[in-house]
Amino acid sequence: MKKQFVTAAAALTLLSTNVTAKAQHLFDTRDAIEMSRFSNLTPSDEHAPVRFSPDGRYFVFVTSRGVLASDEIESRMWIYSSHRVGTFLRGASTMAPQPRLLATARSTPEQFSYASYSSVITNVQWSSDSKSIYFLVQSHSGNRRLSRAFPGSSKVSILTPENEDVVRYVLTSKAVAYVAVN
Repeated sequence: MKKQFVTAAAALTLLSTNVTAKAQHLFDTRDAIEMSRFSNLTPSDEHAPVRFSPDGRYFVFVTSRGVLASDEIESRMWIYSSHRVGTFLRGASTMAPQPRLLATARSTPEQFSYASYSSVITNVQWSSDSKSIYFLVQSHSGNRRLSRAFPGSSKVSILTPENEDVVRYVLTSKAVAYVAVN
């Protein structure tokens, strides 16, 4: 069932984007750079582009694309309601569910990566109560900052200072612990 959600979310996201193409436009270098790609949410998740909330009510994913004008990567974290996607997949609704944008980050990647167009939003984790989503955002200085978003809000909180590079973090039901370097 989760695989169907992932496939449906990918198709819905691609179909919901506004694409205006010129009649004779061929795919070119600009298109390749600016094309949105699904990003892995953690370095160890090679083929896991989505992260379901512990209560199963939501799932999030990150897309990334190059921005030629600023020579940056733009990453966006999106959220879907699992219920709405399931209702649509069962044919009980003709309205395709739309993802909601949770966070956007733009930066020139400074962290090492094996992949081109690596996301500047990484290490996405849900809190155990499904009320918060924690993630790292790479800033313009190259430091990764621990951040938190909320499923029902567009508010994003940055939890660590600009001068710290968060290397790793761990969530418990009562606290967040992280390791950072200056």
